[in-house]
Amino acid sequence: MSTPPESSSTDRLVREAVGLLLAAIGALLVLFSLGRIHPVLGSTVSTTAALALSYFVLRTRGRRGRFAAWVLTGVTSLSGIVTAFLYLPPLAWVEIGAAAVAVGAWLASEGA
Repeated sequence: MSTPPESSSTDRLVREAVGLLLAAIGALLVLFSLGRIHPVLGSTVSTTAALALSYFVLRTRGRRGRFAAWVLTGVTSLSGIVTAFLYLPPLAWVEIGAAAVAVGAWLASEGA
């Protein structure tokens, strides 16, 4: 049994770039579709995605990464709350309450 030949670094870069592009297009398509179903659903999912991105990717990038994570999370959270207030105000208060519970649990567990 022989091993496959090594692919060149250009092939790997192209394959990685195409993979990232397809992942980004797929994520945007999902967010757009959820936003068409209901705007609050789309903005809530985008906030969740921003929180995941800031937790797993941006917080390890130094001071700028942490700042970018805070800005990204703040903008998407604010857009989710504004959208919820425009469509269904009680749902907005539920989101604010859930965020307060999440921040309280985080502060209690981190010992801040």
